[in-house]
Amino acid sequence: MSEVQILRQTRWNGTGSPAEWIADNCGCETCLASAPNRNGPRVSSSVDLRPDESLISAILRTAAKNHLPRVSRLLAAADGVYHSFVNLASREDVDFTQLAWTARLPAHDVEARRYHRTEIHATLPGVIFHGAVVPAYDIRLKSRRIAPSWLRGEPYHSAIGHHVLVPHCPATGEILIERCPRCDALLSWSQLDMTRCQACDLDLSGVDGERIGEKMRTATSLMADLIHPHPARHLAALERVPSMLIGIDRGVIFELGWRLGVIMAGHDRRDRDDMRNLPVAARLDIMACGSQMLVSWPRGLQNALADHSSWAARADAIASLRHLAAQKSAWPDHRALLLEAIPGLEKSRAETVKLAVVAGGNAAETTQALGVGQKVFERLRASQHLTPALTLGNDNLHQIFDVSPHKQMIDNLSDRIGINSASERLGIGRNGAEQLCCLRHLHLLNQSYMRDAYLERQIRRSGFEKLFDTLETGSCDIDEDDRIPIMQAIRIIGGREKPWGELVHAMVHRDLEYHVDQESPWALMTRVSIRADDVARVAGMRFDRVAFSRFEFGIEMPRRDAERLLNVTPKYMDEAIAAGDLKRNSNGLFDREHVLKRAATFISGGEIIMRWEGGGRRKPAQFRGRRKLERAGPLGWLRSEVEQRMEAEPPRTDFGRL
Repeated sequence: MSEVQILRQTRWNGTGSPAEWIADNCGCETCLASAPNRNGPRVSSSVDLRPDESLISAILRTAAKNHLPRVSRLLAAADGVYHSFVNLASREDVDFTQLAWTARLPAHDVEARRYHRTEIHATLPGVIFHGAVVPAYDIRLKSRRIAPSWLRGEPYHSAIGHHVLVPHCPATGEILIERCPRCDALLSWSQLDMTRCQACDLDLSGVDGERIGEKMRTATSLMADLIHPHPARHLAALERVPSMLIGIDRGVIFELGWRLGVIMAGHDRRDRDDMRNLPVAARLDIMACGSQMLVSWPRGLQNALADHSSWAARADAIASLRHLAAQKSAWPDHRALLLEAIPGLEKSRAETVKLAVVAGGNAAETTQALGVGQKVFERLRASQHLTPALTLGNDNLHQIFDVSPHKQMIDNLSDRIGINSASERLGIGRNGAEQLCCLRHLHLLNQSYMRDAYLERQIRRSGFEKLFDTLETGSCDIDEDDRIPIMQAIRIIGGREKPWGELVHAMVHRDLEYHVDQESPWALMTRVSIRADDVARVAGMRFDRVAFSRFEFGIEMPRRDAERLLNVTPKYMDEAIAAGDLKRNSNGLFDREHVLKRAATFISGGEIIMRWEGGGRRKPAQFRGRRKLERAGPLGWLRSEVEQRMEAEPPRTDFGRL
């Protein structure tokens, strides 16, 4: 009930001050209950109380207005208690009815400014702070926390100065001080004049206090006003909170905002009762974050937990929220609100952390989210491309992973094909696929996680499929009598790598006509034929490896690639390996440089027939009869001898029908 309503109700006659009239004539339940006990001495003049004024401020101002030398005179007339008046609002041994009578204050005003003890839960004592339930350790009564503006005009002390988590005056933005700016003495209540430092007599009303910025004052306003003793402020704050928080004690709402602010703003999660000693900036940051969480409850919290910027921070926040809801000392309303906002929060720690995981979970779930096998997952974990959000247990290791920040890695893992598989489908060998990567017809996935995850190199599958479809659909109608299989035509090239890159590049750009057998199920190039007239052109193609010196070519090749580079059949390949002309590495592959040297040294029968006989079955006369050139081994003839003997026989350029 407002003072105006009380004056109207009690029919104020206009004499004396309104405060005195209300003190003697208020008809509220509290004042009526105290009426029979009104007796003893009284001060001659009362003070007009501010709506947010603390009880100690009201008593100090009353004593000063009535020219009492000390507050103890007023307290003695009330109940005989002389000591520890600084904690007057929290005292239980004071007759506050008598104090109200003596100070000529309405009993209901004195009662409203008391900090009654309450129990928040079994291990947490609290107080009723101007109608809001707050932990007892958040109220500091001994020191005089003030804003200099409170001391100007008619000085008073706002009760918000008793709440140590609020570092500023919400009305002015001034940072509250409890030490003298000049002598650094702790401001106390040892004298009636609130405007002076009791140690150095500095006039505190003239201090130009530090103020927070308007943006921060606005950001923290919901939290600051929720706990503010001024009714207009805390009622306006309650109108700003979502409907699901209506009906909950505003002190409980403030505490929820504070706890969420600490967690979501990432501040030092020290013991709750020690947070009153946090720096001003930290408290403001927590209040700003808490205000944001409350005004958009529960969506703001849910959105914050869905933020992908830091999965580790999200997992840590979820674990802290679980602790906040699950601990034995949890505030009942907090537990209910959090469990409703985040279903599953009461589950195990591992399950709780999974709530923050957009993609992933335990090892099996993460493997599925990545779309890989267990071996690949283990390699990614071993190379620390995946780090757990949580590790539980020692003997039986249990880890939770979040792969949502690794979107690019997931995309590449789902859109990849081994370069060996791609080269086999194309039928061009691994070195041919590498050439196509250089020419940007294929895209090599060369990220560190791809190299660590797979034993062979990976390329982008979508790009490969596009190239494959382009080659298959680029088929031309070539007369059957004018066709020559490209795998046979390519044998005309020997002593060096097959220029598959240049060949495929010409096919893609329609610079080389070709026909594809659509009925055959084999590798693409085994189904491709070109015009016989174009074989000579193929013979002149080269891939300039030097132009791509920065590309990391493979140093080993599989057997089939070696056979095609040497232009030999599997039978002669077996003989060469058995004779020691070719050596396999321990992994079954062949050293590329070694194979190239062998190709430069030897020339196979297939290459000889293709170059000088157009691909027929018989070798030139120089390789038949008594004076024939003898084979130098399973890989064929010595290239230098053959080319010298065949110097007079130019290579075929007209291949005709084979």
